[in-house]
Amino acid sequence: MKKSVFSFMLLIAVSLSCFTLRVYAVPAKPTPLTVTLPDGTTLTVRLYGDESFHYYMTTDGYLLLRDDKGYFYYAAEAVDKSLKPSSYRANDIMKRTVVEKNFLASLDKQKIQQALQVEESSATRSMAPKRVARKASYPTIGEQKGLVVLVQFQDRKFTVPNPVEAFSAMLNKEGYNENGAIGSARDYFIECSSGQFIPEFDVYGPITLAHEMSYYGKKGKTGRDDNPEEMVIEACQFLDSEIDFREFDRDGDGEIDNVYLFYAGYGEASSGIEETVWPHSWDVFDGAGKKVYLDGVLLNHYACSNELSYPGNGMTGIGTFCHEFSHVLGLPDLYAVYNKSAFTPGSWSIMANGSYNNNQKTPPYYSVYERYALGWIDPIEIGGPDELVLDTISKNAGYIIKTDSEDEYFLLENRQQYKWDEYIPGHGMLIWHIDYNSAIWEQNVVNDKPAHQYVDIEEADGILSEATRDGDAFPGASGITQFTDDTAPNMRTWSGKKLNKPITDIEERDGIIYFNMNGGIPAVYPVKALPATEVHENSFVANWESNDDAVGYTIDVFTKEWGVPDSVIVDFTGSVSKIPFGWETNSSQGYGAEGFYGKAKPSLYLTIDKQYLKSPLMGDDIRGLSFWYRGLSTSKDDRIVLSLYVNDEWKEFDEITLDVEGGMIAEWKEGTEKALPKGCRAIQLQYRRSSGNVVIDDVTLYYGGEVVQHYLDGYESQDVGNTLSCLVKGVEKSFDYYYTVKAFNGEEYSKASNEIEVPILKLLGIEAVSQGDKVTVYTEGSGIIVISNLVKKVPVSILNMQGAVLVKDDAMPGKNRYSFNHKGLYIICVGGKAYKVML
Repeated sequence: MKKSVFSFMLLIAVSLSCFTLRVYAVPAKPTPLTVTLPDGTTLTVRLYGDESFHYYMTTDGYLLLRDDKGYFYYAAEAVDKSLKPSSYRANDIMKRTVVEKNFLASLDKQKIQQALQVEESSATRSMAPKRVARKASYPTIGEQKGLVVLVQFQDRKFTVPNPVEAFSAMLNKEGYNENGAIGSARDYFIECSSGQFIPEFDVYGPITLAHEMSYYGKKGKTGRDDNPEEMVIEACQFLDSEIDFREFDRDGDGEIDNVYLFYAGYGEASSGIEETVWPHSWDVFDGAGKKVYLDGVLLNHYACSNELSYPGNGMTGIGTFCHEFSHVLGLPDLYAVYNKSAFTPGSWSIMANGSYNNNQKTPPYYSVYERYALGWIDPIEIGGPDELVLDTISKNAGYIIKTDSEDEYFLLENRQQYKWDEYIPGHGMLIWHIDYNSAIWEQNVVNDKPAHQYVDIEEADGILSEATRDGDAFPGASGITQFTDDTAPNMRTWSGKKLNKPITDIEERDGIIYFNMNGGIPAVYPVKALPATEVHENSFVANWESNDDAVGYTIDVFTKEWGVPDSVIVDFTGSVSKIPFGWETNSSQGYGAEGFYGKAKPSLYLTIDKQYLKSPLMGDDIRGLSFWYRGLSTSKDDRIVLSLYVNDEWKEFDEITLDVEGGMIAEWKEGTEKALPKGCRAIQLQYRRSSGNVVIDDVTLYYGGEVVQHYLDGYESQDVGNTLSCLVKGVEKSFDYYYTVKAFNGEEYSKASNEIEVPILKLLGIEAVSQGDKVTVYTEGSGIIVISNLVKKVPVSILNMQGAVLVKDDAMPGKNRYSFNHKGLYIICVGGKAYKVML
């Protein structure tokens, strides 16, 4: 074989690593790829690494080298212990000849792996010194604008129809659900930041670049993409007359914060096609050394990814975009950039392989580390004796255990397989060991050293294997309930120092994590708060039990304001068996006939008496419920019964008769007469069958959401001395109040007591009908009558006994009627007075 015929590339792409600044990139797709060879045959391979360093292997672990025609050969060890191509072209396992199998059996995989590591080290050493370490300048708080440009090539145009509209929807549309998506990129970042970061992506193009795709993506002798930065230079210069680039310098430092490119066709990371561009994040000036000004601001940082998912012509998901844009925000890669043997967070993290979850449609929630790094969470410090509860990361909950170094610490989070986390490999409490080192972060090699990883999951089962990812969490698949200085893994620092802060008795119940910290006995026991007494329009008495350790107490009195609730949707798309984690049904049937499902087929098909759909126990109150339903040959005796789990017991709450034609929406919504009661934590829909069947679809629960506490003036951590009650003054009868109490032992405070609700109106016992000089309130049939003798409009509010506002109106002079379908007690606030009436 003549050497001149082949220009073998290990495809260890020294790539942008031989530029002056470190590139950030998406990792290779973790699942096997089917590559089409020049003669039309195919080969199934695995692609490892990223834009900076990547190589191919067979599915059974043989290293491959590719010639300049595009064929793959098995790698062998040369005399000088370097890598060389063998004379055998690679084939899939089932297509190999006996001779080929005998040759492979003669190879020493370990020596070839060692030679590969030498190549890796050589590539790393070839990196030129950095001129400057790039630091993220893109703002991570508030409403921010992002610039997105669509580019296509002379030989490759966009396949997706109306690409600007399509990509704008994928990036910005609330509730985006095309091709199995569960939200847009904007939805993703808003949820991961708990509403602190609200991006809006302006999409321009498509711009046709001056060259073919291979000009920008084909590998040179070093294995790198030849001219990737020229894509962004050409595109932005083309748009200079259309865009004021100063609008995209959000921090005013004289640089465009970022330009994101979507380029037509496939990306190399997911397709393995050599002449395509590998999705990455880099710098035009700090990296490529090219100085370009637009409207007086410097074009520098950019990121890019591909249009299509491989194989086929389907539009890509948001996974790679969210990964690359996370680099824009300042996060490093958490996969191993150079060292294939390093075991990293995998699909638990979007900064590792999580961008590929559900074929890039459902990237995982930002972890507690990623949120902490961007200032989106302040994890609660723990370490002293305590019994602790950890809510899910979707609630932005997390704990931190500190060491003697401010750069080294442990972070705890609760991950559950629903919504953005539906496709993570397990559930339970993840414990992260963080050891920040600025030099490591600047080189973007955070997890390359197996012996010392800097953002490391402490795998609960101690097994570093993709097959046992569900054992990474505590207690997880292996039921691990302890994490101490002496367990494996352990809580010691990288220097081996013990922290003496053991975590024990780890338990998961209904998606919530419970554990004991340092023995589980608090230094000061919490107080037990008691119900309020002597409730009046402007005051009440708060009460609590004595604490033997206390020398005094403090009280907090506050009202609550609920923000936008979280939601979970059960739509049975794909299969009835794929309902979200924690949901239950005793029906295994779906129904897909036209007109018998909601937004998409199938629906859940209930054909037997007492078949049901039941939610998990939610961590916060359920604030609303809706679902689509339709009966099949049903009568007025067929019903759907809604039961609620309230105050630790199940109760039947409402029912729907099924004697109507066509599909219907059932809804229970706060602020209406069909509001759910406070304290509802789970729901069940049960079919009570008489003669027909019923289908249910698009079941949506609204729950929780951010709660803002508004403290009563003078009652925030108010010291009340060594007493067991406190007269609280200055309350208003139109609000519900809450209070908690803490004990003080002279050195430290206890945790807050249980929370006591004081619904002023409900406890006043207002008379059923009241008549004054200005306003009269009474009932008439199914209506509440408000007669106003005032000459101007008067505000009126009508509430149910759960405190939900059903009507908020301005009553006109004269008679005003408000009709309701449900019997029961109602509270009317009008003319400065409150009335209670019974319908």
